[in-house]
Amino acid sequence: MYHPIFQTANGFKEKYSFNQLIALDLAELYQKQKNKEQSERYYQIALAQAPYNEYVLLSYAKFLLRVKKVPAKAKIHALQIYAIQPQHYENQLLLAEIAIVEKEYEQAEQYLSFVEGVIQYKSKVEALKILIPR
Repeated sequence: MYHPIFQTANGFKEKYSFNQLIALDLAELYQKQKNKEQSERYYQIALAQAPYNEYVLLSYAKFLLRVKKVPAKAKIHALQIYAIQPQHYENQLLLAEIAIVEKEYEQAEQYLSFVEGVIQYKSKVEALKILIPR
């Protein structure tokens, strides 16, 4: 589906549909251990290894938004994913979440409307819609 250059990594193929990134696994492990500094360090290594990898960008953007509480930086990475794959449902949800945090409710509704019909994300869409003031 994508050009192989966008999925560059360190040569392992196992867990994901793209080359496994040890740095990404370590970043997520440190995140679970609540070690923000090490987690961010390994996210940046993963980004250096695979700068156009949607999974790396999405994981790092979620980390920036939910753990580091930096929506502006999270938005940068989420928009990079949007440029690569505009129909990425999880990214649409993340962009909606960022828009809600930034109090851009109309923009959030636009992102949510794109995902609204997908049964898999119905509960997430409804949960985010509750956060939008009417």
